[in-house]
Amino acid sequence: MNARILVVEDEQHLAEGISENLQQEGYAVETVGDGESALLRWRSGGIDLIVLDVMLPRRDGFSVCKAIRDEGGRLPILFLTAKTSDDDRVYGLEMGGDDYLGKPFNLRELLLRVRGMLRRQDWYGQALPAGPAARIGEVTVDFRRGEVIDPDGERSSLAEKEALLLRLLVERAPELV
Repeated sequence: MNARILVVEDEQHLAEGISENLQQEGYAVETVGDGESALLRWRSGGIDLIVLDVMLPRRDGFSVCKAIRDEGGRLPILFLTAKTSDDDRVYGLEMGGDDYLGKPFNLRELLLRVRGMLRRQDWYGQALPAGPAARIGEVTVDFRRGEVIDPDGERSSLAEKEALLLRLLVERAPELV
């Protein structure tokens, strides 16, 4: 099945150009032009990756990304934006972005980054356990949401690699890994 990509870009000609090139690579692409529409579309499901501008009407890309992460969204998010200062890049990654590419950009590089992000997402998805959670001592690990839940119900987030390592340890217990 072809990956479904949501392009969130308020400059229509740029959104169309990105969309056409992604479609030529075999992806199913949808575009929206503002942050609120991006969230609504993501919430309706079926999106595998988001290419997200930062400076958007109705809601900026940083807050869109943060909202998706706060709601448990684990799909890859690639910021594609003219905001290219070091502070902006770091902030975008802190908000939960997986990659950050400045405008103007090299089209070939964009396509390669998208391909790489989807490939890694496939690897992580295949490596997650079939069950949604595992009990480890007094805590529960929710692999689907990437969280550890302590006995008081407090939740702590896991990075993808942390979840993969934890899964490996759980599957191989009591073997030394």
